[in-house]
Amino acid sequence: MTDDRHDAPLNVTSGPPAELGPGRILLVGTGAPTSAGLPMLATYLRSSYKTKIKVVLTKAAQRLVSPALLSASSGQAVLPTQWEEDPDSGPLHVTWANWPDLIVVWPATLEFMARCAAGLASDVPSAIVLSSSVPVLFAPSLAPSAVHAGPYRRVKKMLREDGHTVVDPIAGISLSDFTPSEGACIDIEKLVREINNVWLNRPCSAK
Repeated sequence: MTDDRHDAPLNVTSGPPAELGPGRILLVGTGAPTSAGLPMLATYLRSSYKTKIKVVLTKAAQRLVSPALLSASSGQAVLPTQWEEDPDSGPLHVTWANWPDLIVVWPATLEFMARCAAGLASDVPSAIVLSSSVPVLFAPSLAPSAVHAGPYRRVKKMLREDGHTVVDPIAGISLSDFTPSEGACIDIEKLVREINNVWLNRPCSAK
């Protein structure tokens, strides 16, 4: 389900990197309002860095952003959310888990991160994350009350112990009451910088 208590980022950036390391990025969109920015992110990565993009959405994210628009902005069809949507495709999560140089979950809801931390591959997006050996970057979008609560701290710890990168949310505006909050997903320019950092600091086994 979607959650309109998630927050919108303030427009505070310091500029993107001149070059980007990974040539192929798989974008995972989950059910937070920032998913509406995925077409802009895909267009930016393709136009600025010539990055090859593939996108997969959770069911909740499909209600927030048009798969048709994402197909146009990424240059490729959006992957199905569930296997039965493409019954002849076989283990497509394995195929696409092996395709990218990097997986980026932007935005990442607490529910999706919790499923990944617990190893619950209940849809194609989570199965891709759990089946892949490439670096995974999670950029959370959280309800204001969740930022300092126990569930997020535990999930973040588990994901980091599994070798994934979790970039904490930033200051923003709560979409529920328009008050300042700390739960906003990072903006595109900060995300691109984090992508480069993850790539430059990836384990030797992933190089």
